[in-house]
Amino acid sequence: LGLSPSTVRRWGRTFPASVLPRHDRPPLSASPEEYGNRFSFQPNIPGVDPGSAVEPGPRGDITTDLEAPHPSPPGPEAAHHPAISSWEDTVSEPLTPRPEPRELAFVLHSHLPWVLGHGTWPHGEEWLAEAVVHCYLPLISVFLKLQAEGLRNLLTFSITPVLAAQLADPRTRRLVDRYLEQRITASHAAISDQPLAAWWTANFDSLRSTWLKIGKDIIGVLGSLAADGVIELATCAATHAYLPLTHTEAMIQLQLRTAIDLHERLFGAPPRGAWLPECAYRPGGPWRHPVTGARETFRPGLEHYLQEHGITWTVVDTHLVLGGEPQVSSGGDLPPHDLNIVEGSVAEPVWIGASSVAAFVREPRSALQVWSRDHGYPGDSRYLDFHKRHWPSGLRLWRVTHPRADLADKEPYDPRAAAEAVATHADHFVGLVSHLAGLDHGVAVCPFDTELFGHWWFEGPQWLERVLRLAAAHPLLSPTSAGRRLRRRPPEVRLALPEGSWGEGGDHRVWINPDTEFMWHQLGSSEFAVQEACRRPASITLKRAILNQLMILAASDWPFLVTTGAARDYAEKRFGEHRDRLQQLLAAPVRTRRLPAWAEADLAFPDLNPHWWSSD
Repeated sequence: LGLSPSTVRRWGRTFPASVLPRHDRPPLSASPEEYGNRFSFQPNIPGVDPGSAVEPGPRGDITTDLEAPHPSPPGPEAAHHPAISSWEDTVSEPLTPRPEPRELAFVLHSHLPWVLGHGTWPHGEEWLAEAVVHCYLPLISVFLKLQAEGLRNLLTFSITPVLAAQLADPRTRRLVDRYLEQRITASHAAISDQPLAAWWTANFDSLRSTWLKIGKDIIGVLGSLAADGVIELATCAATHAYLPLTHTEAMIQLQLRTAIDLHERLFGAPPRGAWLPECAYRPGGPWRHPVTGARETFRPGLEHYLQEHGITWTVVDTHLVLGGEPQVSSGGDLPPHDLNIVEGSVAEPVWIGASSVAAFVREPRSALQVWSRDHGYPGDSRYLDFHKRHWPSGLRLWRVTHPRADLADKEPYDPRAAAEAVATHADHFVGLVSHLAGLDHGVAVCPFDTELFGHWWFEGPQWLERVLRLAAAHPLLSPTSAGRRLRRRPPEVRLALPEGSWGEGGDHRVWINPDTEFMWHQLGSSEFAVQEACRRPASITLKRAILNQLMILAASDWPFLVTTGAARDYAEKRFGEHRDRLQQLLAAPVRTRRLPAWAEADLAFPDLNPHWWSSD
């Protein structure tokens, strides 16, 4: 969070875009007479007359860009539509005239670095509050609504342990309470001269009602939804460390053991699926760190560690299975002819090598409809603009308008028009996936950062709700979770995957480059210092604090934020702060049993077992 949408490239290559339906033509999906009317979409716009757009007040009073005071996460930028293309345009996606049944598997990846106690605004705890209020609560509301309608096996919800730990922390409940109160107060104060402020007030009141309804317990309600089969929960490396480039195997083991333990503690069952941070994968073989030069004669592939901890599936980007542009083996000594030799299909998961871990593969054509800045749904002119905010309320009152529109040229947001766009885009997406060639009896895997839905793309949760409803009623398409698909239809193919990620270029360049090299040198020396320290006798209290600091230091967020430049100062400050704190702890007396206050506050994983750090 806290990034400009223009900084992120989660999609490293270009695919042709599908044609979006025009307003006055039927969607590609089945007609309303076939199934759509059973779930007619009636937008709920509290406090707004459905027949009228709500305009902000005089431009001179309110045209203010609060992007700096309210930094937000990366997401799709405005696309080149004043709406959407016509059917007369050339369809570039291969569609099949006689499709067979197939499944749709959303995998939402939820992550924030450790921010509790590390600043509020413009970077820090406000990221967490915004994610809860604008993303997690709207999605939970959708899940609860669909659960009440009897729908199950909707999708997979991956949550990093470091985020789960923060959501379970009492400090977060107080943080969200304050944030909601501030937002409601600000929107109330703006009602007198901003008609749309009444709509925002109703929106925040509804979110607060959801917050109270679930007992301010996001972890508890997610666990309940999973236990009832509504969603599947998955985990990730504990602090989102970039696993292909950790300097020690012990770090990989610590990240995964901590993840499995916390997941079971919070949700009552061990996870079976795990999201690899940044979808970054490395096969087994000789290993050399591209920055520090640290070497190992042989390091197992990441599937080895997943299997060891009971994980049965993960997600990889398309190019690891289909090949594509050449990848750089930044983390190893694999010869060039060993790269991109695989040729598989995105319609089914594959077993990774000889392991019992399956890799689900991102379906690129459907994912592009959501991620692409040029062709994705979130860039539609009718959706709520991400950047422009009213001062002093901080409310967003304008729509995207045009991808290149200056802030002063943004037009008023119309909730009803946005609701119509949601319906159109959801219908189109379901129609697209149900007719894509090559997916017969397969599964379209759609992995996204969870924060896209509601935070970057305000209308995203409503779009997802309609897509899931339509898919559940569709004669050819049905929603599923990754784990359920794997249990019902195990892979028939084994592939040796190459090294890569879902970052720009498909390799490690977003995390390793001249701007971040200093981090990898310092992280490497820190890992080796901890390795030595853990071989010596010391109090469990001290070792636990040391390992917590090391894991926060190893988060992939810090080099990512430096590379994108969106929150570079904050990332460098946080990295240096945790490096220095780790050095202080390493220099502490081995019998230390009373930690400094800052070390206590940074115990993201207070139950961590120091024996999980193993260099064997």
